[in-house]
Amino acid sequence: MTAVTAGVLAGGSGLVALSANHEPSATSDTRSVAAAPAKATDTVRDTTATEPTTTPATTKAKPVRVPTKKATRSTTGTATSRAATKGRSVTSTGSDSGRSVAAGSASGLQAHGIVVRSTKKPTPAPVVPAGTTCDLKPSASTTGATGTRSNSSVTTLTSGQTLANVNVKSLNISGSNVTVRNVKVTDGILVTGDNVTISHVTTPDIGISSARHVLVEYTNIGFSQNDAIHVTSDRGRQVQDVTLRYNYLHDPRPPADAHYDGTQVRGVNGMKVSCSVYDAGKYTSQLNAAIYLEDANGGNSNVTLDSNWLYGTGISLFIDPSVNTVATKNRIGGDLHWGPCYQNSKSKYTSSGNVWDATDKAVNLCGNG
Repeated sequence: MTAVTAGVLAGGSGLVALSANHEPSATSDTRSVAAAPAKATDTVRDTTATEPTTTPATTKAKPVRVPTKKATRSTTGTATSRAATKGRSVTSTGSDSGRSVAAGSASGLQAHGIVVRSTKKPTPAPVVPAGTTCDLKPSASTTGATGTRSNSSVTTLTSGQTLANVNVKSLNISGSNVTVRNVKVTDGILVTGDNVTISHVTTPDIGISSARHVLVEYTNIGFSQNDAIHVTSDRGRQVQDVTLRYNYLHDPRPPADAHYDGTQVRGVNGMKVSCSVYDAGKYTSQLNAAIYLEDANGGNSNVTLDSNWLYGTGISLFIDPSVNTVATKNRIGGDLHWGPCYQNSKSKYTSSGNVWDATDKAVNLCGNG
């Protein structure tokens, strides 16, 4: 792939124009995501500002005074330490004869011929509830762009290009075999090409339109007036093979005359949504569903919704008729207005292992388990 750096394709077309989220009908895609044509005044200006990485300060450990006695026994009751002679090893649980053994003091002990083997375990990562298949629960600290990035005027990516470590105004990914990594996008992303990877990106929303083989992972998607992720087969070809995993979708900002879905799907064959957090916050009338599979543009088939955290909105899962769709191990919670599932007589799917996040009690999704 060709690396795209700041300044390449400056002034190019392809600014993303995402439509307002009006309530869609079953027969027309009123919320189609389309790329607006460039105007003479549609330019993206480079600036010299960058976003620095903040490095936490380290604490210098105090040296430990080493007893000069020939034998020292730990008084903690849990340590097995004994230094009878020089060269013996000490297994420490954080104390040495009542004195704190701080990080960095090992060299002082070793100077006296004592080797320290600490049994203190490192601070564990946040616990992921049992029953999920996830390595972590996505949050603002584990998703999105990080580090120092330059500003770029790039707005369109064509086939074989890679964009990394920059800030851009918007992105239109029209080519195939494209990678976007560690990028902050101010106005949203539109994907119409195939074989696209979006990883560790910060953006308000993503549109996937008649594209195939798309991966979105570890992405921070928030503060949008549109759906966080809108998948639609509105360009004469059905979307296929979409993977959405380890994403953090949060803080929607829909206007008064629109509605918001964390992920709305209008025609797909093959999609997996897993290990992602959908947090809509406090309920408002514009919040529709966390995940909405709508019967449109050829319908939806082969969809798996597994081990997600679905917080808030009106309905957690809104599923119209679909083929081979399963919902497993999802955790429901937050300011949920109507319930975990829309009871549509046409809805048909299988589910198991879904629970209320606060209590771990089972949730029966529309009578499907």
